[in-house]
Amino acid sequence: MQHNRLRSSLLRRQVSIGRTCQCVRRSLSQKRVEVTVKQSMTRNEMEALLSEALVGRLGTCNRDEPYVVPICFLHVEDKIYFHSRLQGKKLENMNVNPRVCFQVDDYNLVPSPRPCDFSMHYRSVIVFGRVRFLEDSEEKLKALKAMIDKYDISHSAEPIDERMADRVAVGEITVEEMSGKKNI
Repeated sequence: MQHNRLRSSLLRRQVSIGRTCQCVRRSLSQKRVEVTVKQSMTRNEMEALLSEALVGRLGTCNRDEPYVVPICFLHVEDKIYFHSRLQGKKLENMNVNPRVCFQVDDYNLVPSPRPCDFSMHYRSVIVFGRVRFLEDSEEKLKALKAMIDKYDISHSAEPIDERMADRVAVGEITVEEMSGKKNI
């Protein structure tokens, strides 16, 4: 009974229609209705966000301990490339368990004069896959050069060479499963 009173000011109902989920919030005390449309993203929309995003979050797990860290990355077809120090928790976790999760998002706050009416327009993609570390020097250099091209839009960075590449690990995530949601 008390639980119902606490929730009586806000009623949430979700209605699934194909790939669209409408979340309807209704304030019983003020008789107003706000509709937020959340949709699944198409494969092309997910790949576009993966190509546009500058930072992603890499989730790893070692035994029962999850670990999430923001990273710079490059998305090419069904692969995600990133670089890492040659040692550290992220690398240790992936050496023990190569299964990873990777997430990117893009969002904008939609403010309102009423605190409970704030909303968020967003796009979000979650990838599940396996990571392997590139051992071949040419393959490693190619991935690092492509990452530099993504981030060095002024083309002012000095060229990377094999000696520089040997000081970092380059991971390649093979995308096994991908899903995306948007509320725009």
